[in-house]
Amino acid sequence: MNRYFVGYRKHTIISRSSQGPVPLLSIVLPANVHDVDVLLPLVEKLKEVEKLDIEYLVADLGYYDGDKHIKVLTEHDVIVTTGVKSNAILPENVTEDLKVLCQADHPLVWDGFDKKELFSWYKGDEKYCQSCLFSATCDKSFDFSYMENR
Repeated sequence: MNRYFVGYRKHTIISRSSQGPVPLLSIVLPANVHDVDVLLPLVEKLKEVEKLDIEYLVADLGYYDGDKHIKVLTEHDVIVTTGVKSNAILPENVTEDLKVLCQADHPLVWDGFDKKELFSWYKGDEKYCQSCLFSATCDKSFDFSYMENR
């Protein structure tokens, strides 16, 4: 270890624009601070910017933490989305390519998100529902709770 070396990392939130990527905010911290520990401070700083309404934030896997994502959503009304870690345990009705399936193992269509209750809503895909054996008894509407599936 070199006693003159100083390590740091810059965490930046970037927005897309027609002109290309635009940096909105950066935080520089020591290199030993984990990405996931920077997520909440980044969002808090971003929320201080007037007239800037952020609904979704896309982050890399270094910022993945289900509990912190829920905290950012409930406290700041921002949905954080990342990839899925390779060792993540998926719910039984979710495939490895992240498709949610109904009881007949047909892929469902995402239909919205309830921020207050932390539910994702899905509906049956008509191209599968028309010929499905469960069609008469299926309500074709499904929900997925983030609180139950952490």
